[in-house]
Amino acid sequence: MPRIASEHRVVIARPVEVVFAYMQDLSREHEWQPSILEARQLTAGPIQLGSHRRYVSLSFGRRIVSTYVVTAFHPNQQVVYETADDASIWSRWHITYAPLGETTEVAMRVEANISGFLRLLPTPVLTSTASYELTATLRRLKTQLEQHRDTAPMP
Repeated sequence: MPRIASEHRVVIARPVEVVFAYMQDLSREHEWQPSILEARQLTAGPIQLGSHRRYVSLSFGRRIVSTYVVTAFHPNQQVVYETADDASIWSRWHITYAPLGETTEVAMRVEANISGFLRLLPTPVLTSTASYELTATLRRLKTQLEQHRDTAPMP
């Protein structure tokens, strides 16, 4: 089973508390993740270790439904999401936040085991696509937080 991984970073001209709060707000996730069609939390209460989130996304023209479990949660520092056992494709999203004065460096790493119809595509194509999508996601996150300050959350 092919495995892909991609990691990218972006510096956002907003404090870490603002960036973290915005990225954890499921109602805003579609604003910075272009492939997300729907996102909702399945467990009650605020996000924490063990929380479950369900995402519906569009990838390679196909609708994919995935449940993610929060496997690490350190506010304003790190969040790790990993697909639940019922996922058709295993993946892990590792997000770290580094305060740099009034700015924040966000690093995102995605890893995935490729299965189903995607395994028919060459691994370099999948890796390149994942890298492109991750870069676009971070660019969109930066734009949303820096250019739309009136609608981004404040801590």
